[in-house]
Amino acid sequence: VNDDSNIGVVKLTKTGIVDTTFGTDGRVIIDISDNRNDYPTSMAIDSKDRIIIAGYLWVDCYSKDDMCVVRLNSNGSRDTTFGPNGDGTAINGTWCHTYDKAYSVQVDVDDNVYVGGTSTHCGNQYVTILKLTSAGVPDETFGNQCDLSGFTITDLVFDRAKRKIYFSVQLSMSSSAIYSMNCDGTSLTLIYTSTTMIVQKLLISNKNDRYYKFKS
Repeated sequence: VNDDSNIGVVKLTKTGIVDTTFGTDGRVIIDISDNRNDYPTSMAIDSKDRIIIAGYLWVDCYSKDDMCVVRLNSNGSRDTTFGPNGDGTAINGTWCHTYDKAYSVQVDVDDNVYVGGTSTHCGNQYVTILKLTSAGVPDETFGNQCDLSGFTITDLVFDRAKRKIYFSVQLSMSSSAIYSMNCDGTSLTLIYTSTTMIVQKLLISNKNDRYYKFKS
């Protein structure tokens, strides 16, 4: 009614039924931007079973989108130890009239949070990778060498064994690439390209096998 799209989380038990001990009757509704649209795109679980949700929110007074990350406790309550304001939320935006959208989120062994997304400013599009500490504040030591323009990020994973970040980007309507970088944001390396398929999803198994989902 009021053009307010919120983030919703539902917890199911291992048998596939709603876990009514989570949130309110198994559901949590999160309204970050107060009567504006919030869009979830990805979710991860950290070592303490806390739930990390990434996405973006519409800031209409500035004609922009901002990346957002929310962390919930395992019972569905907002984690007040996360975020610069202690409200369980971290919001990252750049200039006015800029569209900053998060599309993937991962956590490492120390519960640091890595967010992969895209920023669009003045018609130019850039791949953006953001690292938050386990407290939900930007890690100023993260040396982001991800200077890739004109591409759209499609997925991001964290290799815990090698402590590396892998992410895929769409180069054109029919081509894509996969890059890696160290967990400190250095040593950006191109490891794979395809001129006929789009990499949609990355997966690293417990045995460190790598799987890619394509759309041709």
